[in-house]
Amino acid sequence: SINVLDLSHNRIEDPKVMSVLKALPNLKVMYLMGNAATERIAHVWGSYRKHMLASLPGLTYLDERPVHKNEHRFSNAWAQGGFSAERHERVQAHQET
Repeated sequence: SINVLDLSHNRIEDPKVMSVLKALPNLKVMYLMGNAATERIAHVWGSYRKHMLASLPGLTYLDERPVHKNEHRFSNAWAQGGFSAERHERVQAHQET
């Protein structure tokens, strides 16, 4: 199965590429930068990186940046309840430390 996928600078325009990526359960490292799809994902869902991390829970690296400790947690909260839910999750994480 695919663990690393580099689709950077491939003229991918359709944000529906997410349906294909979601079908890769072992995906750890993803490069999609340099494609119009990243801007469209950001436009449709509000944040490219947060949407990618909420949709692809196994990612450890996205577009030349590692996924930090609680980033999936915060992205999931954002996807479920917006910025206020993300802010609440960040406060909760801070209190846990």
